[in-house]
Amino acid sequence: ALHRAGHEAAFAAAEAAIERLIDLGDHDRAAAALVRLQQAMITAGTRPGRRIDSGERFAPQIAVGAPLLPIARILLATAYGYACRFEEAEEELRGALALPAAAGSEVHRGYADVARAFYVEQWTRGPAEALGSLDSAVARLERADPDDPLSFRLFARVLRSYVMLELGRHSEVLGLVDALRAEFGRRGAAEVLLRAA
Repeated sequence: ALHRAGHEAAFAAAEAAIERLIDLGDHDRAAAALVRLQQAMITAGTRPGRRIDSGERFAPQIAVGAPLLPIARILLATAYGYACRFEEAEEELRGALALPAAAGSEVHRGYADVARAFYVEQWTRGPAEALGSLDSAVARLERADPDDPLSFRLFARVLRSYVMLELGRHSEVLGLVDALRAEFGRRGAAEVLLRAA
């Protein structure tokens, strides 16, 4: 349904599946499905309010020990930030990092730092400060690369490019896009970068 542009039908089916998984007590798969749903909504360009509604509905129902719940909540934080609900975004990021699966995880800390920099700091502190935070977050994720199951550091570098554009660093961004295209290509995901760019 999603690939046929039936976005709302796809989201409704995913939400029904998440409800069923929660009812069955399969919280690990429910958290994974919520992550996929949030990712699909981001890819489809869904308004942040719709993403927030879905995240607020399901995240509190999923057991705190579910391995992917921190990532689902970090993605929810990005929706809050995109909706200019910055305090809620910060609160959600703190909550995500307090979950058992995120304890001591450099990857989760890196994901949260990227979300905070792009979706909160860029708008509350300005793009220059956000870029510094993104540089630190990308470095953290690159150090933890084998433990980065979503290869999120690549998307963090895409977000970093957007901030650089805000700062007028256009020629640098062109070089970065070429490097990113090559990296996405090595991972078999070049078309993802082309859509994002």
